[in-house]
Amino acid sequence: MEPVIYFRRQDGHIFLAPYSSFPTPPGCDREGADTLYKVHELEKRLVVQEQEQWEKEAQLDAVKFQAHVDEVHDRMYARMCSSSTDQYEKDFIREWLKLRDEKKRNRYAGIFGQRQAYLHALHYDTPKDRRVDEEKVNLDRINF
Repeated sequence: MEPVIYFRRQDGHIFLAPYSSFPTPPGCDREGADTLYKVHELEKRLVVQEQEQWEKEAQLDAVKFQAHVDEVHDRMYARMCSSSTDQYEKDFIREWLKLRDEKKRNRYAGIFGQRQAYLHALHYDTPKDRRVDEEKVNLDRINF
């Protein structure tokens, strides 16, 4: 089994080499997973690392988006409380605000759950016309 080459930065972040003879980036250690067990462990670490990154991104997006949501909510609430708004519109706005929050939460929870991470080297074979230590693209396979 050809080893899966990866690099570890000094802060612990790991990333895969695009091909096995890829030069080691500055400030990184070159490592290789040469058994199936080590490749599975590498995949687990990469998945955990990606999930942590996704969670940070989701939290940042939520913080950025929340200011806009609060602004719209305040405008709608002010309109609902206005004496110039009839009762039908007040009821509509109240129910719309409830529905809007629930839809948003469900939508973003679904998007977060759709992400999938896997180690390509573990789940897919290298094409037969390419060695593992070279970077080569066969355009005939792509343009069919």
